[in-house]
Amino acid sequence: MRIFYFANASVPSRSANSVHIMKMCEALAGEGHAVTLIVPNEWLRDLGVTEPFVFYGVTAAFRLVKTPWMRWHPKGWLDLVYVGAWGLWMRLTGRPDLCITRNLWAGVVFPILGIRTVLELHGPVSREGRMARLLDRLGVFRNPRLLRLVVISESLRKYFVDFGVPEAKIRVLHDAVNAGLYSAPSEPGPSGSPLSIGYVGSLHAGKGMEILLALALRDPQNQYHVFGGSPADIERWRNSASPSANVVFHGHIPNERVPETLARMDVLLMPYLRRVAVSGNYGDVAQWMSPLKMFEYMASGKAILCSDLPVLREVLEDDRNALLADPDDLDAWVRAVGRLSDAALRARLGATARAEAVRDYTWEQRAKRILPILH
Repeated sequence: MRIFYFANASVPSRSANSVHIMKMCEALAGEGHAVTLIVPNEWLRDLGVTEPFVFYGVTAAFRLVKTPWMRWHPKGWLDLVYVGAWGLWMRLTGRPDLCITRNLWAGVVFPILGIRTVLELHGPVSREGRMARLLDRLGVFRNPRLLRLVVISESLRKYFVDFGVPEAKIRVLHDAVNAGLYSAPSEPGPSGSPLSIGYVGSLHAGKGMEILLALALRDPQNQYHVFGGSPADIERWRNSASPSANVVFHGHIPNERVPETLARMDVLLMPYLRRVAVSGNYGDVAQWMSPLKMFEYMASGKAILCSDLPVLREVLEDDRNALLADPDDLDAWVRAVGRLSDAALRARLGATARAEAVRDYTWEQRAKRILPILH
């Protein structure tokens, strides 16, 4: 099948969005499809990287096209113009068998132009305002050329059912991981020994640096490692709280280095607050998210300590594949870290999480499930 993946992301960049897109294209190509990824022409130059396939640790099995006349993905009506130009180009040069996109305008325009489309959304569309009225007036979700709406959580599925999307058109596909990159973990250190406790990801509002820094102050015997964030993010957090000698900021790491980084940790943190911003420190995805790092953590086979949020309980269960703690109760986090000094508990939680990641949450499985049956 000839598949175009039309994406908003800059490649390479620090965003989990860009990781998701590159991994999905690799998995789709691995299923034997001819895949073309279309992205804007800009990338984060301060990363010092120009080779995106190496940066993301993916094989160059698909074609990467950077729009020569568009540096950053535009917003608002310019986004519509950009999408329309690409849609017309697809019609004039031969339509792909399928287009997959996380761009809402593309989900509107491409089916109108006769392009069979799968739209993936990781957050809600406001039920009020011009976009909602436009979607309803154009019958976007009833267009037979919009084959499927993919969402990343059951809570988001329920939202779009209430929005008016036919239930049969919606598929829930959580994020995923390339489990083959993660070796089975070595035997955990002895109970009671100091722990290396890690966090990998962005340092945006709500991701939980407040919890991590406060926890480190209460838990001086263990070492906390933070992998991620821009230099400005790191400096802001360093200056926002009392300095703690047991917190080490390592800066951003390429996705290809995540497996080896997680392998050096004993415990992995997802300390989300009840409001979680996305890239750019705006919005709130705490009700809908399916964090990519959750599945990377699971595949590593290390014990996970995570905020107890309803959407995360779609995958994680307290004392089965993770420990869950109330994000508003620091004492609960201190107690959980104390429990994780038990090597047997860490091994049990990690083994269960790893088995579930391998069984249910690989990119290969996701690539198979995202594709509709074409007639």
